[in-house]
Amino acid sequence: MTGQTHRGGLITFHGPGQLVLYPIVDLRRYQLGVRTYVDALQGALVDTCAYYGIHAHLNRDVGVWIGNDKIAAIGICILLTTMLRCSC
Repeated sequence: MTGQTHRGGLITFHGPGQLVLYPIVDLRRYQLGVRTYVDALQGALVDTCAYYGIHAHLNRDVGVWIGNDKIAAIGICILLTTMLRCSC
């Protein structure tokens, strides 16, 4: 379930049973760009699914899919040199 927000993006409903993570990462410390960080998050999700025998994949949009079903959304918020995970 999603809804439009005034900041130009979508909000995502977080319901019972969903995992929501909010890592705080200093991108400069790890010499990461925003795209590299998002790609790493997506890769970790695909790898985690594979570990449990689930074939997940990426497409041109940000997120992770199983077939045509999106199983993970990734939203980030950048504050100075620190990135917060703002939505999942």
